[in-house]
Amino acid sequence: MSVTKSVLTAQKEEITGYTIYNKLAEAEKDPHNAQLFRDIAQQELRHYNALKDISGVDIEPNRWSTFRSYFITRTLGLTFGVKLMEKNEQSAQKAYAELEPLYPFVAQIREDEEKHEHQLIDMINEEKLKYVGRWRGGCAEVGHLHRHCLPDYRSAAGGALPAARQRADGPRLHDCHCHLHHLHL
Repeated sequence: MSVTKSVLTAQKEEITGYTIYNKLAEAEKDPHNAQLFRDIAQQELRHYNALKDISGVDIEPNRWSTFRSYFITRTLGLTFGVKLMEKNEQSAQKAYAELEPLYPFVAQIREDEEKHEHQLIDMINEEKLKYVGRWRGGCAEVGHLHRHCLPDYRSAAGGALPAARQRADGPRLHDCHCHLHHLHL
């Protein structure tokens, strides 16, 4: 890839990332996560402007990539969205590898991109911990979990429910303390 093409590829990735993270920040309800998205967006814009100084060209964000990443993140969750954005960024990483020997500041851009990835992974892990905490806390009753709330309980019990959980009248819905409806057999 030529130097000019590498700069333009990286520049397009940066402005697209800026657009995506700004949109995610606007839609995010958690103030901490929204601020993280805004911070990443601002860094992406700084990267874009540094690359623009080299190219001298304004680049539009990739609209399809912006829509797709935003849509997937909002509908399927942050985990899927981050995986998609990481995949999109592979072309930029190749461009950075070519540009770094010519423009030393590109090393800092690469470091920032790795930092963004770690911050997003930490955000995903926090979300998972919050979910598990809510689920476990909501199902706690006098210091133990309802056995029927554990998804792997049947497999751990060899596929059979203990006699106390079996119902003579067949399956029925029950509202447990975690306010989730569970099907009891």
